[in-house]
Amino acid sequence: MIHRQRIGTVIGTIMLLVFLLASSTPVDAAGSTEKSPFFSDVTSTEANAVYINYLAQRGLISGFPDGTFQPGGTVTRAQMAQMLIRSNMMDTKPGAVIQFADVKPDHWAYKTISSAVQSGFIAGYPDGTFRPEAPATRAELATMLLRLTSAAMPGTTPPIRCK
Repeated sequence: MIHRQRIGTVIGTIMLLVFLLASSTPVDAAGSTEKSPFFSDVTSTEANAVYINYLAQRGLISGFPDGTFQPGGTVTRAQMAQMLIRSNMMDTKPGAVIQFADVKPDHWAYKTISSAVQSGFIAGYPDGTFRPEAPATRAELATMLLRLTSAAMPGTTPPIRCK
């Protein structure tokens, strides 16, 4: 459960993630094209370079093994689970077992997905899959954020979550 004193930090971090996901429009290069200290494909001309570097500096994103971030790419459900686990400083639960036909113990995000599912802010599909490499939709992101914050919504009754 998230403590009330961390809600502001968590929501701020989440809003940065949302901004990063929603915006990928490059700006015109009028000056320097300095490279990111974190990723080989993020330069100062990238519209979101400041946010990308901030999240990398905080350890919330790590990019790909080849040293790239791929700022124009989509975010998968597994990557979203990873960012949300990291942004809320949750530990991955060792030994946790999940039963998704498409997420085997050797998948790079197995522990992360398991922790996210056990924490209750992300779920699989009715057909028994998680679809870790599928793009995360805006609707899924909104659902994850609502489940993660457990914040009351004035004038609105949140839906009851069924398993």
